[in-house]
Amino acid sequence: MPAGAAPTPPPVPAVSGSALAGAAAAPADLDSDHVASIPDDGGEPPSAAPIAERARARRPVPTPPAPARPAVAAPAFAAADSKPEATAPFPPFLEQLEDAASRPSGNVESLFARIRADREQAVSHAHEVLAEDQPPDDRPVPNGDEGLLQRRDEIVGPIEASLTRRLKRALQDDQNDLLDRLRGLRSSQKAAAVVLSDREIQAARFRDVGRPFLSEALTAGAEFTASLLPGVGTSANLGDLDRAAEDLSEAIVDPLRRRLHSVLVAGQGDDPVVLAEAVGAAYREWKTKRVEVVAADHVAAAFAAAAYAATPSGVALRWLVDDPDGPCPDCDDNVLAGGQPKGEPFPTGQRHPPAHPGCRCLLVPPLR
Repeated sequence: MPAGAAPTPPPVPAVSGSALAGAAAAPADLDSDHVASIPDDGGEPPSAAPIAERARARRPVPTPPAPARPAVAAPAFAAADSKPEATAPFPPFLEQLEDAASRPSGNVESLFARIRADREQAVSHAHEVLAEDQPPDDRPVPNGDEGLLQRRDEIVGPIEASLTRRLKRALQDDQNDLLDRLRGLRSSQKAAAVVLSDREIQAARFRDVGRPFLSEALTAGAEFTASLLPGVGTSANLGDLDRAAEDLSEAIVDPLRRRLHSVLVAGQGDDPVVLAEAVGAAYREWKTKRVEVVAADHVAAAFAAAAYAATPSGVALRWLVDDPDGPCPDCDDNVLAGGQPKGEPFPTGQRHPPAHPGCRCLLVPPLR
């Protein structure tokens, strides 16, 4: 090979036309070695274009994706031959709202306006019904026996309230005095003998507190009788004020002293702080639960005693029942006795109320 000349390519072996035709008909996946082994029959080589077209025809052509179909809404109605499902009926107001939803907005507003009007009318009617069921605020105009009882209550009510306040203050003073003596108690001393004051001193405290209020109740009772009996003036005999004050004092002092004595005896030797707590509990019970009842009972008794004392001799009086704590058979028996001349006892043995603690009965002239 001369210098500088290009290398000569190796000779290409001649391929017959029948061999090319066989290669074209071979499967697309035959490798080159298999195609090269086809024998040469000396024919003319075929054109390359038809071979390429046949090869492309054998390759699978990718199918483009089908366009997505638009979703079709399910029909709003069921098939004619299908049975409708059972559904609960709408409440009336929901049906009205459903009907209004398919109408112009003005109809919806008018519907809500009607609903609001119906609701306001129902509320107004309910208030009227409740107002009819409740008793009126003002009491009816007093008349007859009920009027007499109400008059008496209006008179004695303020007296009872004032006496209750003063008695509570007296109980507090009495407690403070007892606690002072308790602080000076020595361990060798008996608490009940040293701490409890003399009974008379203690009773005098409550007599003095109750006297002016009981006097007021006595005067009110006498004036009440004078208002019921024409021509009868207020009697100078207003009843026994000393006896009324003593009764009030005994009703407080005696049960209170019994409670204090038991507390001090049971707590003998205890710490003074423990004793002070027990003493305070005894006084607290009286100030919160008992003194108001005692005050009311004794004011009512003073009023009734003075009303009886102011009645002239020989005047008939009947028993008028007023038992706030419930029916009392004894008082009912006295009512059945009718009018009794002053001085004659009623069936229960009393000449005038009260027949028992809590009794608020009243003596009045017979009905005309």
